[in-house]
Amino acid sequence: ERSCKYADHFITVSEYSKKEIMKYLHIPKEKITVVPNAVDSSIYHPDYTPQQIKKVRKKLKLDERYFLYLGTIEPRKNIERLIGAYARLCKKVKNAPQLVLAGGRGWLCEGIYKKAEELGLGPTGLHLQPGGGADPQSSEHLPSQRRACLQGVL
Repeated sequence: ERSCKYADHFITVSEYSKKEIMKYLHIPKEKITVVPNAVDSSIYHPDYTPQQIKKVRKKLKLDERYFLYLGTIEPRKNIERLIGAYARLCKKVKNAPQLVLAGGRGWLCEGIYKKAEELGLGPTGLHLQPGGGADPQSSEHLPSQRRACLQGVL
């Protein structure tokens, strides 16, 4: 807090962080600028050809239609609830799109995998793709994978 008194200006990555800084450190909003994290647009862009997307789907064994969760697999992300909702969808909708969980294994993630197993979600519905972004080799296909999904799941 003491250092904040001497700063001319603050930069943060999100509106949420800005509000927290204002709330807890009592910094006026005029002294805070939000600058979102940058993206390498040579890799992450929407201009993938259908052939590129098809190649990635084939390599990763993904259906044509799927929901994508991309992030660390850990309890605080509420993935068990997502899996439960997906299991209910599968009971109601014939040929429901795949649910793809792509990301590195986080802390206490065993319960998430156990939940999927308990609900009987296996190779046809739930697709667990390790890596996600931690390993450059496993992340090379993520941009086109994200572009091809029906809906990203947050």
